[in-house]
Amino acid sequence: MLLVRLTAGWLLIGVGTVILPTPVPIGLVMVIVGLALVAPRSRTLQGWLRRRRAAHPGLSRRLAAMAPRLPGAARRVLEITDPAAGANPGRAE
Repeated sequence: MLLVRLTAGWLLIGVGTVILPTPVPIGLVMVIVGLALVAPRSRTLQGWLRRRRAAHPGLSRRLAAMAPRLPGAARRVLEITDPAAGANPGRAE
């Protein structure tokens, strides 16, 4: 099941990136869903997302503000990639 989830996630990220420039924002939706599938299991992707958010603090604050209103998987990705939360947020379970 993990292999299916990771494969589907990376496929959505790749295809979404290719069709991102189209007028309809379906590419962005595909990338976001792909990230939600892959990020919880990929520490490399988590670190990359955390660095991108640290480089853009305004965007990171807006993402953190809307996190409570998002579905569970998307909210979890925002929580684990929040640069203000440190290296391993929520990992003390």
